[in-house]
Amino acid sequence: MHGHHEVIRQYLHETALKIFKLKASVLGWDCKPNEPSTDAVKRAVVLGMCVTAEDPTTLLECQKKFNSIDVETFNKNGIPNIAPELLGIVCIACIRHDKTDKSWKKIMKLHNVATLAADKRTFQNALGCTKDINLMKQTLDWSINSGMVRNQNMFVPVGSIG
Repeated sequence: MHGHHEVIRQYLHETALKIFKLKASVLGWDCKPNEPSTDAVKRAVVLGMCVTAEDPTTLLECQKKFNSIDVETFNKNGIPNIAPELLGIVCIACIRHDKTDKSWKKIMKLHNVATLAADKRTFQNALGCTKDINLMKQTLDWSINSGMVRNQNMFVPVGSIG
């Protein structure tokens, strides 16, 4: 990345955290008793911005939540400690910041066992969010050639790459 692009990226991240970090701490990760239904949407947007801005505290919490996901029991038990609207954010945070292919492989396994179309799309989107060029290529190849991505959903993994 060119030097001036890095300066701009850093400025945008700092600005986003000034705006969203306090809101994230107020909203938290879990639904509160009697909170307005709109807070779930706010929570997803605010925490998503903290992930985009690479807030270390948010990324650490995402990693903890991601590590708690059990592929073997996903369909039977779901994910008890992650709200459905936060699952994609958690997966994206982990795949973007994983220096190996471990998160990518786990998300692929989750996609393979998922039975709900919404869960499959969540995992397809996350798979394309890797920063690893080889995993991007694997995601593209898988999306186009595996038969695991429905034609009407092809835009999800392909659009999230890059």
